[in-house]
Amino acid sequence: MHVDYKVFPESNGQPLIRVEIVSSWEEPKVSQAVLASLDSFNGVIGWDCIPGSSSLGKSDVCFDGDNLKLARVGFPTDDANHALHWLPVTVLTTQAYPALPSIIHTILAPAFAPGLVGIDWNDIKDILSCGKCGLLALVSGKPVDAITEAHTLVSSQLNLLGSESVKGALAVLFVPEEQPCLAQLGQVSKLLGAMCPSEQPALVSAPAITDGKSIFALLVVTDSSSSEA
Repeated sequence: MHVDYKVFPESNGQPLIRVEIVSSWEEPKVSQAVLASLDSFNGVIGWDCIPGSSSLGKSDVCFDGDNLKLARVGFPTDDANHALHWLPVTVLTTQAYPALPSIIHTILAPAFAPGLVGIDWNDIKDILSCGKCGLLALVSGKPVDAITEAHTLVSSQLNLLGSESVKGALAVLFVPEEQPCLAQLGQVSKLLGAMCPSEQPALVSAPAITDGKSIFALLVVTDSSSSEA
C-alpha cells in the first residue's frame, strides 16, 4: 500500500523516527505491501525488521501483524521495566487495504507527513495508550462519502461493545493538497465530538498526498478486551 505524500523540503533524507517491523519469518523480512507503505514517507521514517516482539530496540514504535484484518502497534511505556504497550487493532474496510500497512499510514502520517493539519507524535501515543484495543475503518473516495462510510463501519462494532467503551479517537483525512477540505475537517470534528465524551482525547489530521483518491481513516481506541465483534 503506497501513498504519495508531499515531501518535507527540510528533511534531507534523515529519519525523524525509527520503526521496527516484527517478522514471523525465520529470516526477518517484510512484505511488499509493508515495504511500499514505509517507502511512502520519503526517507523521514527509518526502519528495521526484527524476529520477535518481546522488546523494542533503539526504535520508537513497533508494528506486528501478518493478518489481513488484525495487527498490533507497540511502544515503550514509562514504567521502570520499559515494557511495551501493545494495542491490537482490527481493520474494518470494504476495500482491499491490508491491516499492517493501513495502521502504519494511519498512525505515522499525522506526525511525519506534511499537510494541512499535523499532530504531535506524543499526542498520538497518548491516544493509543488510553485503551486495550482499536477499531480502524479505512475508506477511499470522495471525502464526504468516505467519512460517512467509515463512521458507519466503526459504529456497527461500537453498538456491540457499547459507546461508553470509547476511550479516544484519531481521524486522518489523506487528501490531495490542492483539494479544499476545511468543510470535511469540520464534519470530522463534529463526528468525533459525538463519538467521544469531552474528557476523552480526539484528534484530527490532514496529511497532503500528491496522487490518488482521498482516503479517510478513523481509529477508535476502546477499553474492550477484544475488538473482534
